[in-house]
Amino acid sequence: MPAPAHEMIVVNIFSTSADNMHGRAIIISFCIWMLLTSVGFADKMLSGAELRAGLIEYLAEQGYDAQPAINPSRLVKSCNQPLRYTPLFGNVQTVQIACPDTGGWKLAIRTKIGAHNEKQFNAQAKKPEKTSLSVAYVVARQSLKRGDIITASDLELVTGTLTGFSDYFNSVDALIGRRLKRQLSIGKMMRATYLEADWMVREGQPVTMESQIGQVQVISEGRALENAQWGEVARFLNVVSGRRVFATVVSEKKVIIGAKKL
Repeated sequence: MPAPAHEMIVVNIFSTSADNMHGRAIIISFCIWMLLTSVGFADKMLSGAELRAGLIEYLAEQGYDAQPAINPSRLVKSCNQPLRYTPLFGNVQTVQIACPDTGGWKLAIRTKIGAHNEKQFNAQAKKPEKTSLSVAYVVARQSLKRGDIITASDLELVTGTLTGFSDYFNSVDALIGRRLKRQLSIGKMMRATYLEADWMVREGQPVTMESQIGQVQVISEGRALENAQWGEVARFLNVVSGRRVFATVVSEKKVIIGAKKL
């Protein structure tokens, strides 16, 4: 009687040369994967390649370009809940990947990130987000002077395509009572940079920081490192990791890391 399929996998490795060690490792990993597949376990495992891709995406959201040290043929038990990523030792040189399932697992992975170039990160974070979508935005209905206090009759809502702007407003009510710091002509789009400061977040203020990594929503405790208005990109401190990140202000209590558009 023929043996079951998973009992017929036979591996013969005769060479002991150091030059063949890598090839042997690949063959062994492949055979293990074939064995797991034959007994129905492959669909319950996560590969090192999948873990590495998820970690790279997480770090990219934080502004880092990394090459995590994970063996692509490594296998771990699949997780029913979204994986959690936690920087260790106060920075992202090492990140823990954890499965929060009951009886789950934890892995500490070296990310191989070089020194963080804050100036380059700053330039990237401050760069206006481009969009070619048709959106509603507020413009001046009449000519306005520097120092004017905005009223509802000064503005109107129009629809059009914007490219290269992210600090526009889509509500007239949000601008009533604000003071202009520059002159505006009829039809000029209202931007946050045209208004005198009305800080929504102040330096030292605690905030909740959110970021979306694939299907995983990461929420962490933060603190403002500078004053910021609504829709402005500013610096914040991740209280847990001790790292500084750039995030967009969306309310008095919440900022979003990597927000594409408000």
